[in-house]
Amino acid sequence: MKRYEFYSLFDYTAIEEHLEEMAEKGWLLEKIGPFFWTFRAIPPQKLRFHAAYFPHASRFDPGPSTRLAEFTDLADHTGWQRCAELEFMQIFYTADMSAAPMETDPALRVRSVLTACARSILPFGLCMIIGCGVMLTMLETLSGLTALFAGAVSGLCILYYAIELCAFALWIWRATRASDAGEMADSPRHSGVLRALQWTAFVLMAAFALGSAALGAGNARFAGLLPITAAAALVMGAEHIRESLRRRGTLRSRTAPSSLPTPRRLSR
Repeated sequence: MKRYEFYSLFDYTAIEEHLEEMAEKGWLLEKIGPFFWTFRAIPPQKLRFHAAYFPHASRFDPGPSTRLAEFTDLADHTGWQRCAELEFMQIFYTADMSAAPMETDPALRVRSVLTACARSILPFGLCMIIGCGVMLTMLETLSGLTALFAGAVSGLCILYYAIELCAFALWIWRATRASDAGEMADSPRHSGVLRALQWTAFVLMAAFALGSAALGAGNARFAGLLPITAAAALVMGAEHIRESLRRRGTLRSRTAPSSLPTPRRLSR
């Protein structure tokens, strides 16, 4: 089963809670894609999940690095099985409710999450805010409905990434304070707000397309959708090519092993 899922990369608490709820409904995460997550059917049961962050992992490696393979093998020996990954985020699960936590050092946990996420969340978020800000300064060059649509989407985009960056800064502050006290901090659980903004943008796109069609705007006004459509097509196409190359083992890897230990299947 494939489901559209969205969670911020550092919202590990919400991810773990969601996967536990899915397991109780009889679905185990099997693969995380750029837009959809794949689940396989299992007997409904209680499972514990842990999102581990491995900064040295790369989405362009056809196989795991030696360090990642050793990390996964160690987790397997302690009762945690790897079920999916998204670049540097590795998802593990266990049916043993009394199993020892995978990570016990709060300071090391903060460093791994910070190192893994800072190089993707910060630069991308800042670039999107700047790009949408530039778009807002160009609205006067667009026609009425197109300007309204571009302004609304640009504003939503700025709000989206401002929330993401602020949540990240808040998490750093809270997690650092908690680690100083020897405690693990929860993530901000802000993904629901970002998901609502995403759906709002989708609704605006649909309303713009329908409104343009109803007004008989012709091709000129639909040109306002072209940048978004082209960007989405490029992202999906690049992701498909990358995944195909990765499956064939043709992308550059930092190390040698070509496959992780296969997670044990849950009995039905």
